[in-house]
Amino acid sequence: DAEACAWDDEDVLRLEEELYWELQREAVRRAEEEAEWLQELQNQEDCELYEQYLLGGVPCPLCGTGRLERREGELCCTTCMEMRVPLLDEGLSLEDISEHLGIAEDRHRQAGCCSRALFQMSDRSGFS
Repeated sequence: DAEACAWDDEDVLRLEEELYWELQREAVRRAEEEAEWLQELQNQEDCELYEQYLLGGVPCPLCGTGRLERREGELCCTTCMEMRVPLLDEGLSLEDISEHLGIAEDRHRQAGCCSRALFQMSDRSGFS
């Protein structure tokens, strides 16, 4: 009976090879699932970006989803309440504001940072 349970070298090698190929198939399956997930994620991000493009106007630098507009002497966002800045120069157009934001982002990149510029509101005024 002990001889019936004994495995010879060929049986062990065959089993190892079967396990190896099963692990390979599993790794390929997981890689394919991850690639599909990443592709879906990229597609969602692209759709959101395209929807933002279709909205036109100047995107809010704080929330990124709303659009900037002028309201009663202030620059405001159509979505978030944080974006409220007094306009000191009433002649400043939204195109000028967009250009200034673009310049700030360019300077951020030129400083060597590869991350997107992060804008935030501050109660501080003046220069430091």
